[in-house]
Amino acid sequence: MPILIYKNNQAAVLTVCLLIAIFFWTITALNKPYTSTVSIPVIYKNIPLSFQIKNPLPSKISIDIEGKGFDLMSDDFIKENNHITVDFNSAAFRNIGLSTHVSISTETLLDQFISLTDPAYKIVKILPDSIVVDYSKKFTVKVPVKLNAELNFKKQFFNSLPPLIKPDSIEMSGTDDLLKKIIKLETQKVVFNNLSTNLFFSASVINPSNEKIILSDNKVWVLVPVEEFTEGKMVLPLRKFYYHNKPVTLIPDKVTLTYHASLRDFSRISADDFEVEAEQPALSIDRNENKLHVNPVKFPKAAKIVSVQPEWIDYLIEK
Repeated sequence: MPILIYKNNQAAVLTVCLLIAIFFWTITALNKPYTSTVSIPVIYKNIPLSFQIKNPLPSKISIDIEGKGFDLMSDDFIKENNHITVDFNSAAFRNIGLSTHVSISTETLLDQFISLTDPAYKIVKILPDSIVVDYSKKFTVKVPVKLNAELNFKKQFFNSLPPLIKPDSIEMSGTDDLLKKIIKLETQKVVFNNLSTNLFFSASVINPSNEKIILSDNKVWVLVPVEEFTEGKMVLPLRKFYYHNKPVTLIPDKVTLTYHASLRDFSRISADDFEVEAEQPALSIDRNENKLHVNPVKFPKAAKIVSVQPEWIDYLIEK
């Protein structure tokens, strides 16, 4: 039993000695100079819409910092900011022309991230050593936004008005040769099924050239008014007319118009809100046909025309 206690004491002493040795070795090692590499993200803000930046801007700055191990491990020299901001409203970018070249030393930006006056370390290397910005003039045009949506309604429901888009047009900034090719912008396609209530959603706008065109808005808000509808029918007389000063007899002279309207608007709609007419005989003659096509020429916004029967009618030109 005494031999076992002796061996345990000996092992404990060896362990303590080993730990003390490791401690002093670590202290000695951390007092030596080391070089550490830190990668700092760069954020750009307030880029003017009237400028086109030709060259890709660096997304990060890499710095090599030399200092004692203890100092580098503590990170006390690093400020609360975890990135560097390049502000195009700052003094470095003021009073510049529309086509120019600007170079900013990255060393002048480091005070946003680290304390430059701390004597415990020094900056060994900065990559890149400068941020180079080449500008060219950009043009701005406004184009309409087209909604790309598939709207499927529950039975007896429909959109009482066309979808309302806000904003309904968006400004694009870019080079003249790119902008003149674009007459409208489209949204990403969205699909909604079984609609029976008003629909409100946002839709992303497709940028035709992400790197070369800047959009004033990247999405639009859309309201689709949805209402329950009912079907109505009206027997309407065809408008009479002359052809080369000769009266035209229409056969038949009345048609049945079928329409859909919301329950809210249905009672307010009357036959006086509609007008239908047949096309001129000259169009029929040009097609070498003996029938005239019937078209609705007046109807309320609250009504959706479903059909006109008959769609084609006979005619006689009196002598």
